[in-house]
Amino acid sequence: MNAIKLAVAGSLLAACAAAGAADFAMMETAERINQGTFKLSGFPVVIDRADADAERGFAVGLGYGLRYGMDVEGHVARYEEGTFTGADLEWNAWRRGPMALSIGSGLHGADLDGGGTLLGTGGTAIFSYSPLSRLTLSAALDAAYDDVNNRDNAPAGSRFPTDGQYERYYAVQGVGYRLTRNVELMGEAGFGLNGESDDYVSGGMSWYFR
Repeated sequence: MNAIKLAVAGSLLAACAAAGAADFAMMETAERINQGTFKLSGFPVVIDRADADAERGFAVGLGYGLRYGMDVEGHVARYEEGTFTGADLEWNAWRRGPMALSIGSGLHGADLDGGGTLLGTGGTAIFSYSPLSRLTLSAALDAAYDDVNNRDNAPAGSRFPTDGQYERYYAVQGVGYRLTRNVELMGEAGFGLNGESDDYVSGGMSWYFR
């Protein structure tokens, strides 16, 4: 039975495709959304552009807890660059005491200001540790692949200046604190690991409800 569960979960993760870290900020830990519970999140994101002014945006997400340690989330984010949407499926693959490991994958897209569209996919692996009952520390590796088309009038200093394929890789550090049973405060910093990946910071709140 466990083998069947693993096969099904693996197939879903491969078929569903994670929202890009710097597009939405993951704002997640390996703490899964309980089955039958919704999660509503909102947070600003600031992207540190190496060759341009910092880009600011705001992202919201709505998630739902599924069976077998899985949850699904949809995201919308608005930046000076354009409007991004995405969805991801996360699976809590391992848990032992205060430690947990989750993996996820997702699809995302964007309608870019100045013309052009973006379609992408990504994946993430998240490790978390809870030294206290209300406190969770997390570290993640995130990778995203983006295909940009019809980009004819990109603004100066754009993240996606021309048509083509972009690969982005991040090391992400996060902290979460359960303010109440249903409210969690979170902060996150992502560090780009290649030239196409800009650093970012984000902080916000998640509300869990049925």
